[in-house]
Amino acid sequence: MSKVTEEQKMHHYMGIEMNIQTWNLLGKEDRNEQDDVRMVNFAQASLYHWRKSYKYEPVNEQRGQWMLSHVYAVLVSFILC
Repeated sequence: MSKVTEEQKMHHYMGIEMNIQTWNLLGKEDRNEQDDVRMVNFAQASLYHWRKSYKYEPVNEQRGQWMLSHVYAVLVSFILC
């Protein structure tokens, strides 16, 4: 069994943290344009870090892609309303 590196642990932590930050911004009622940009960046970063995590599994890819599509859908629906 290979040893888990500190870098892999950091990617795991950051994948989780960026996901949490995305959800926090999705739930923010008075989100502004800067928050929207940060929300997209957090969702993209979460998926990036999950892909490098030592605990990465296909389900993490699916969740990350879903989160990105959800963020985009929320932003598009906000623009159209």
